[in-house]
Amino acid sequence: MTRCTDETQAYAGRWARLVVNPWCYDHPAGGKGVSWELQLVQLLKNDEPIGFARASAEEAFEAIDIEESVF
Repeated sequence: MTRCTDETQAYAGRWARLVVNPWCYDHPAGGKGVSWELQLVQLLKNDEPIGFARASAEEAFEAIDIEESVF
């Protein structure tokens, strides 16, 4: 296994395996959320790029009514 030092080798569309550590936080000031700590990345095969921009929350999720939510 070789170490990748070329940042252009990680792109949207590249196949990879990841090891992540999820964790929740609840700050007294009212901030709650979930975060993911990236531990390891194994780059696999090259593929066609699927995009270059990060999707906005409005594009990624459909709006829901909080009152009807199961949460």
